[in-house]
Amino acid sequence: MTSNMPQTSTSALKPGHILVGVILLVGFFWLTKPTQPLLGWEHDFQSAQQQANDLQRPMLLAFYMEGCGPCQAMDRRVLPQDEVTQALKDFIPVRLDAMQERELANRYGVYGTPTFAVVQPDGQLVAKCSGYYSTEEFVAFIEGAKARMATTPPKAPLRPGDPLTTVP
Repeated sequence: MTSNMPQTSTSALKPGHILVGVILLVGFFWLTKPTQPLLGWEHDFQSAQQQANDLQRPMLLAFYMEGCGPCQAMDRRVLPQDEVTQALKDFIPVRLDAMQERELANRYGVYGTPTFAVVQPDGQLVAKCSGYYSTEEFVAFIEGAKARMATTPPKAPLRPGDPLTTVP
């Protein structure tokens, strides 16, 4: 008895298919591997703000979300760079989960992640940026915020606890 079913090839997988599969697997594991913790970064806003008040230093608030590809890319490729570490030497850097810190995220107008906010010790917003930035672009953002703080005297917030939104 003969079948009308089409004949299928039983040949082995082609080397090109195996290579593509391996590349996809490696890419998947690279993208989903946990990032190394950033050294010297705070994770609690209240203690960071107290430290900022004690040392009279501004804070850099880095809002992120779990599973955010651009956040992970910033954590791996930009934030650990020596140029960024040097630019942040006069700051209290704070890494905050936007989902767990929703009140703070709303207060500083975080609509996507990553979002970075330069904040005075009293909570006043100086500058903010969102998205992925190269090392050079991120250092330029930090330097621009420093220049703004040097030339602009602190202003009273509109209401207690509200930051003044002055975005570059």
